[in-house]
Amino acid sequence: TLWLDQRGTGLSTPITPDVLAELSSDAEKAEYFKHFRADSIVKDCEAIRKVLLGDKEKPEDRKWTILGQSFGGFCALTYLSFYSEGVKEV
Repeated sequence: TLWLDQRGTGLSTPITPDVLAELSSDAEKAEYFKHFRADSIVKDCEAIRKVLLGDKEKPEDRKWTILGQSFGGFCALTYLSFYSEGVKEV
């Protein structure tokens, strides 16, 4: 079992006032926040799946089961739309 702290939550690097203070313009802040969207989170998940399962011999063994609740459920569906070939079940 793997538990993922998506970007900015849990033990991942948080978004703090200090981080935002380093960004001088609203455009820079908007660009920074783009990295916390669902598409970035699912790219992280796919990179993790490839590291953990990518060297398995059988294609079926390279797939995993994903589960998400609330925003995690939205991310699970987003993952399914981007990387369905890596999913055994949701």
